[in-house]
Amino acid sequence: MPSTLESIRHLSETLFQYTNVDDMVRQVLHTALEVIGEDAGSILLADEKTKQLVFRCVLGEHADRLQGTSIPWDKGIAGAVFSSGQAEVIPAVRQDTRHFADTDRVTGYQSRDMIVVPLKRYGGIPIGVIEVLNKVTGQIDRADLDILVVIASIAAAAIERTNNAEALRQKDLQLQKSQKMEAIGRLAGGVAHDFNNLLTVMRGFTELIVATLDPAAPSRQYADELIKAAKQASGLTSQLLTFSRKQVLAPRVVN
Repeated sequence: MPSTLESIRHLSETLFQYTNVDDMVRQVLHTALEVIGEDAGSILLADEKTKQLVFRCVLGEHADRLQGTSIPWDKGIAGAVFSSGQAEVIPAVRQDTRHFADTDRVTGYQSRDMIVVPLKRYGGIPIGVIEVLNKVTGQIDRADLDILVVIASIAAAAIERTNNAEALRQKDLQLQKSQKMEAIGRLAGGVAHDFNNLLTVMRGFTELIVATLDPAAPSRQYADELIKAAKQASGLTSQLLTFSRKQVLAPRVVN
C-alpha cells in the first residue's frame, strides 16, 4: 500500500488532468478516505444562487441517498466550516449541537467522528467543504487534519482551474455562436437588399401598367393585387434587413 506522501503526490499529479469536476472530486474523496482511514465522506460545493451546499460526491454506506441533495450553507457543521473558513475536528459528532442530523436520518448512517475542511479558491474565498467520517481504527487526530488540509488545498485549486476552463469554453462557444449569427445576418442582409431592388422594379413597372389601364378593366384588379403583394414582400425584406442590423426600425407611437 502506498505511503501517505506517495498517495498525495499521485493525487496532485493526476488531478489536474481531469476536465470533469465530478470525476475529480470522486478521486479526491477516495484518496482522502484511503489515506486517513475513514469509513465515509463527502464533498459539498457551494451554489451561490441558492446559497446551498450541494453533495457533489458521497462515498460510504447509502451514499446514493445523499448524492445531489443539498443543505443550507449556514447550517450544520459543514455550514459552520464553510462560513468560518476554519477546519474542524469533531471527535463526538452527535454531541455537537450544530450537527445536521437530517443527513443521518436520510441515510440511516450514524456519524461518530468527523473532520471538516473548507475548500478555498485563490484569495481564501470558500467554494465548498470536504468532510470525512468515522475513522475505521483508532481516533482522529491532528495528523489526520493536516493530511486533509493538504488534500483540500490541492482539490480546491484543481476544481477552480476546471471551473475557469469550463467558463472560458462557454464564452468561446458564445463567441462562435455570435460570429455565426453575424455571418448569417450579413448573408440575409445581402439577399434582402438584392430582393428589395427587384421588388422595387417590379412594383414600379406594375404601377406604370396600372396607370394605363381603365379603372373598370378586369386586368386592373390583377395589377392591383400584384402591387399589394409587392408591398407585403417589401415588408418582409425590411424585417430581414433589420435582422442583419443594416436598417434601424422606425418607431411608431401606439396607444
